[in-house]
Amino acid sequence: MSGERMSARSCVVVEMVLKVLTIRWRRAVSDELPPDWLRRDVPLLLVTLMSERHVSDRIAFCCLEVGIELLVSAGQVFQESFYEVFCMLGGAADFFAELQRRIKRGEREARAKHASSKGGGDERKGKTICRESGSLHSLVVKAIKNRAGGEDSQVRQTLRFLHLLCEGHNLKLQNFLRYQPGSARSVDLVSGAAAYVDGVVQYIAPGTVEDVQVALLAIAEFTQSPCRGNQIALVDTRLCACANEILSLKTTLVGSKDEEYEKNIYKLKAATATVLLALLECVDSSYIPERMLASLNADNLIDNMNLLLRTYNPSRLRNLKALHDREKTQLCIPKHLDHSFWDLPQTLDDNEQDEEAETIAQHYYITYITLAEFDKSNTLHERCTEERIWDIENLRRKVGVIEISRKGVLEKAYFIIPEICKYLTEASKKRFVYSVRRTNLQAQLTGFTESMEMFYEEMKYQRVLNQKPLLRFFRLSDHVREQAFFLNACFINLIMLFFYAYECNGTFTCGDNEDLRTYRVRPVAKEILIALAVIQFLLAITRQWWYVVERGIPRIKQLIQRHRFCPPRNRILKALLSLPADQSDPNYEHRRLREVKLILAVRA
Repeated sequence: MSGERMSARSCVVVEMVLKVLTIRWRRAVSDELPPDWLRRDVPLLLVTLMSERHVSDRIAFCCLEVGIELLVSAGQVFQESFYEVFCMLGGAADFFAELQRRIKRGEREARAKHASSKGGGDERKGKTICRESGSLHSLVVKAIKNRAGGEDSQVRQTLRFLHLLCEGHNLKLQNFLRYQPGSARSVDLVSGAAAYVDGVVQYIAPGTVEDVQVALLAIAEFTQSPCRGNQIALVDTRLCACANEILSLKTTLVGSKDEEYEKNIYKLKAATATVLLALLECVDSSYIPERMLASLNADNLIDNMNLLLRTYNPSRLRNLKALHDREKTQLCIPKHLDHSFWDLPQTLDDNEQDEEAETIAQHYYITYITLAEFDKSNTLHERCTEERIWDIENLRRKVGVIEISRKGVLEKAYFIIPEICKYLTEASKKRFVYSVRRTNLQAQLTGFTESMEMFYEEMKYQRVLNQKPLLRFFRLSDHVREQAFFLNACFINLIMLFFYAYECNGTFTCGDNEDLRTYRVRPVAKEILIALAVIQFLLAITRQWWYVVERGIPRIKQLIQRHRFCPPRNRILKALLSLPADQSDPNYEHRRLREVKLILAVRA
């Protein structure tokens, strides 16, 4: 027994050393690929250890942690490394069977936690054993102490590892997790993750909510790209029925004692919406959406959108409630909604909007309208009204749609419009619309792609201007100042037209025989004209100044960046557009650190 314990401790030490070395390599300033021993031998070691019969929980935990660290450090490189190991081991049947066993064990642990929470409260165990700071010796000692008596399934680490294996829409590994060709015993971990959610959803509590969230995010990554085989496999499970149960979860709205749990529920529901969207990605047949509509209650999406309105825009909810009470509008209020929902504290106002809650509401809305595209009864489209979805106008304004043609299939892709896009000026939009090449769709798309970087830089610059009060005032009042400039010029011209007359002998009444040589503005109009001219001068000065700030500075930056790759021939212009080395060369810091290391090595 002592020999097995010493062997387990030795494995823990080895795995922790590997993890720390991986962290050190990831933090190093280098663009090189990882060394061969880290890229090939370490994944093989991890898979071999996890494939051992009756592998201990401590060893499994360390193997998964090192695998996660590898995939985080260089995802595509180590994804390919793990895939080569799986193929070399004939599908790694024992490895995948061990992962499946731990996922199923996670279900039993969730039931046990639920039963124990009824009797004596929920006791959450610490998972983090390795920090990125501290010496190697202290990290290893802390790891052994923390894992000395804590044995569990490590279902969160297992699902996170599977998530990272497929991250970046790795279609090859997405299919491999569902079916391992050439293996004597193929293991479907995709359906296994959905079965875990089905088994745990009824026991969601503060101790398990994060595990379910990790599982849903992993399922979404299994499907995105899309992976058609995984989409069909998942809609044939009870995943959509589980989504109904998750979306029906209730939390304390205000004054909750466990605010972290409430936030985790929000994140869990957002992950659920992500899974539903992944299942609907680029569907080319009615099978998948029909299966989802058959088991998914779309009213749950509407209820969650309306509930979140209380968090991110309470003033809007107050106004809607007042209009509903005065019978100016008829809101569809669910019967299960408690009366305390309308007791809005005065401390909640527009300045305390919860952006995270609004983002989750947008996820619900995207899921709903995506499902509505496949609803043959048109029931979902009929419910897209302000009476049903209380904040539908705001959601429509902040959610965009594009059409993507994939292999002859036209797909509508809905997305949340980034907040930075509101800083794009109308002048830039009009200039692009008027100047775009309209030969064909390909030319239009090419023109838009070429202008993307310029638009993004302009939006970033406009956002910086918006952060300063004075510049924000000039930016927001630009349209008003332009109108004032035009109207003031019209008034000046009208005064000149009607009050500019000839002067004869000190009066503005001239006879037939008098010489018409002198003309002036009438006395009363003269003072008004001078005042308007001063105002016009100030408006012209601010107009030119703002043009330099808003347009001139970004234009100069564009010229500097362009001439960095192609310097101008004019020496004066070249000197004006030159930048210091630390700003013009993106690899300056990297080279400087290398030179410092070489100098220190020579001196040593």
